[in-house]
Amino acid sequence: MTSITFLSHFVLVQILEACIPTQQIEAIERAHRAEEAALAQEALIEAQIKAAEIYALTHTTTVTSIITTTTTTTEITTTTTLATTTTTTVYPCSVCTPIYDATCQGVDMPSSSMYCLTADEVPVTYTLGPVASPSLPADTCSTRLACPSGTVARFNVPYTGYIDGNSDGSPTLTYCSESLGSWEADINGSPNSVSDIACQYP
Repeated sequence: MTSITFLSHFVLVQILEACIPTQQIEAIERAHRAEEAALAQEALIEAQIKAAEIYALTHTTTVTSIITTTTTTTEITTTTTLATTTTTTVYPCSVCTPIYDATCQGVDMPSSSMYCLTADEVPVTYTLGPVASPSLPADTCSTRLACPSGTVARFNVPYTGYIDGNSDGSPTLTYCSESLGSWEADINGSPNSVSDIACQYP
């Protein structure tokens, strides 16, 4: 299209040169050259645009982003520790040893018809100090045996065997002098030497 336009202008110039004064021909030539420059500039711009389009098509880069999500599960184990409080009663006497029968195994042991309770099951407590009735000195180690329901207070008297405690069912006082180290039981108001005591099945 540019070549045809240029040829047309050339023919036109040749015709005009034959019949147009020299001043007018020069003006026409200047206009012609300006038009040619404009056309050349337009062609250059079109070529640049085309080149840019081709470059864009041949240099397209696709970027793919991969996102990785990591889930961490934390298991928390809670341990609860319960505090256990154990109260231990200190035996207060020294010369006088505990009088309750240590061979007792507890309820239904060894059988339901022949057993005696343990000292903890009764329970048995000892004190060291004076006893008001009967009047006993400050170095007296003593306990009052009161047996739970279903059992009876029994006192082992040397050469006699086991005898019952107070006939009215009241706790039976058993005591020992720290200066002597021997135990006696006040049963129904009478002192009896004893080697051990227990709450036995009847």
